[in-house]
Amino acid sequence: MRRTLPVFAALTLAALPSVSADQQKVESPERSDKAASSDKSGATDKPEETRSHDWSETEVWQVLADQGGGGIVLLRTKSGPRRIIPIAIGPSEAMSIQMKLAGTTFVRPLTHDLLDSLVKQLGAKIVKVRIEKLESVHGRDSGTFFGRVFVRQGKRTFDLDARASDSIAIALRAEAPIFVAAPVIEKSGFDPKKFEGEGDVESPIPRPRSRPPSEPL
Repeated sequence: MRRTLPVFAALTLAALPSVSADQQKVESPERSDKAASSDKSGATDKPEETRSHDWSETEVWQVLADQGGGGIVLLRTKSGPRRIIPIAIGPSEAMSIQMKLAGTTFVRPLTHDLLDSLVKQLGAKIVKVRIEKLESVHGRDSGTFFGRVFVRQGKRTFDLDARASDSIAIALRAEAPIFVAAPVIEKSGFDPKKFEGEGDVESPIPRPRSRPPSEPL
């Protein structure tokens, strides 16, 4: 990866009016009662990964441009030693992640917004996502990140295979933690000080604002 990358121009368009927390989390009284009951039963305890050295919780730090026309999402470990994990993603997924980070939305729901609403309407919850491995799919590429989404619906908990980009976009909307396996960090992680030449390592690159984005095709 180059030392620096330009911020993805298509993802830095101006924000539409932000959706408030009340608008994003509309629950019926019945659903709220169920959530309270779940809290009392201990179902919302911290994920097991927080107590394991095999996993590191990460946060989405930046979304940058890729010279091939896509995007690169940078995950940063929350605890030291800090590492940056770059994951190449498609332009639509990059836009979806960037817009959620900026608190903006299209007039009509994007795919990840629809999935988030569907999960909630079914009385389920995304409890966490994992980036579990990095390996070549066809033996010719430099490596593909494999994600997994964990869902709780009542007393049932299940997980689904997913692309890393979709896992991250869904986790942001559900406010679910993102865990990365230690071997993945060892293979792809690098020191965030590589960005020091361009500014504060602890803060993402500022996102300029211009006109509101139009509806995607």
